[in-house]
Amino acid sequence: MPQKKQILLLIIALLWLSLTFAQDPQPAWRNYNIDHGLPCSEVYVAMQDSKGYMWFGTDNGISRFDGYEFRNYGTTDGLQNNTVFDLQEDQQGRIWMMTMSGNAYYHQQGSIYPFQYNDIIKSFKNEYGFSMGVHLFFDDMDSSLYITLRELGILQIKADGNHQLFRSENPEALVVLELEKKLLYAYSRHGEEECNTYFNLLSENKTLAPIEFHKDSMHILFPKSNILINSPQLGMIKAFNDGSLLFEYDRVIGLIRNEKILWIKDFDYDLASAFKNNNGNIFLCINNGYGARKYTNIELLRKEEFITLLPGYSAVNMIQDRVNGYWFATLEKGIFYAADLNFQTYDKDSGLSDSYVTTF
Repeated sequence: MPQKKQILLLIIALLWLSLTFAQDPQPAWRNYNIDHGLPCSEVYVAMQDSKGYMWFGTDNGISRFDGYEFRNYGTTDGLQNNTVFDLQEDQQGRIWMMTMSGNAYYHQQGSIYPFQYNDIIKSFKNEYGFSMGVHLFFDDMDSSLYITLRELGILQIKADGNHQLFRSENPEALVVLELEKKLLYAYSRHGEEECNTYFNLLSENKTLAPIEFHKDSMHILFPKSNILINSPQLGMIKAFNDGSLLFEYDRVIGLIRNEKILWIKDFDYDLASAFKNNNGNIFLCINNGYGARKYTNIELLRKEEFITLLPGYSAVNMIQDRVNGYWFATLEKGIFYAADLNFQTYDKDSGLSDSYVTTF
């Protein structure tokens, strides 16, 4: 009898160890990659249009998915720059896209056309860099196109070609433009020598570099002195429905509300994007194979209590579709879709001794 008890305790201990070091159980994923029709398994952005089609921006053009098959668009369709970082639909049903080259395009009735003022964007080419920080937003109110230019600022191009650049006067800052329907942000910096001098000055005085806000339709600069963080590198800021702002900046992450930082903490990961679903869950998409993190609420984000989705993949973007399905864009294996994140699978990676189950 004592021997049986010891064996039972040993089994319980081994089970506890296996569960302790196991990965979080995963949803029932459906993966779409080049084998299923995607033009490339390196996907940067996902969106759903007003007709219900799913669109994906990849390293080899864009793709439209109707639930059954993919329709790919590339150079033969008019898209001369194939690496697409951002997608957005306007009220006319046009699908706007931002490419790594800095050129913008739009899809209309099966064809792709270049933005008529791409030459204005090109005129800034020697002043900004290209990365996944390049986004765009078409404002239907005045037909302006806003483009975020890494290391420079946010460029507004109006329908008549007049343009305005929102840029920090500080050597380094995260510039945020608050529009009625969108929050845009861009990392802004000046010359290398000027930035180094500025950083040294901040360090000596133990002061911090700002996030700078430009306000709404009047584009008034609000240097909110109490919103200060460490020397900026890239960065991300996300607005939530309650008026709070989640930001990540130079390996720190924090929450702003009513122009005050509620909390701030270290975050030693390359954050690609953030998302809040209809239930108030927070999702962080992380580069370099760290997958995505799901936090039940914003307070658990502060406490760093989460479950990991898609471990081993670089999740860079996600959306929740009209029927509450989830689409995750990854840099390694295309798109992962889950109809319900709460419907989870358990296998060897999540602690089972074998993925082959014969009985319960």
